[in-house]
Amino acid sequence: MAAANRFHDAARENGVRKSKSWAGIHKPLHDRWLEISIQQLQRAVAGEDWQHARQFGTRLMIAFPKEPTAIKEVAIARVAEAELLMKSNDHAARVKARELLDEFELRFPGGGGDAIRSLRKQLTDEATRLYERARTQ
Repeated sequence: MAAANRFHDAARENGVRKSKSWAGIHKPLHDRWLEISIQQLQRAVAGEDWQHARQFGTRLMIAFPKEPTAIKEVAIARVAEAELLMKSNDHAARVKARELLDEFELRFPGGGGDAIRSLRKQLTDEATRLYERARTQ
């Protein structure tokens, strides 16, 4: 779907497709691509396939940077994975959680809402706790 969308857009921009009959193709093609992309992300999250969820989420952020539905779904996926990582006592898992949130917030500042703010607070509280523990030892 992505390739078909790019091909169609390039053909319109280059004047290969000039007639008005081609104008009606863009929106349905774009909408179907978005729908399929979101479904891929949702399936990966439901199956807890976090590697694919990250890949699909990143593709959505790049391909649909102004689509509220895409932003919402990526936020849901990133929060779900970050929450799972935060349950671990493993430092590397918490670093990964921070990286997931960083990547999302870099593209969509404030786009994750309360869920991302809550995770950020948990990360900050944990960092403060570890700092204090290290300082007193």
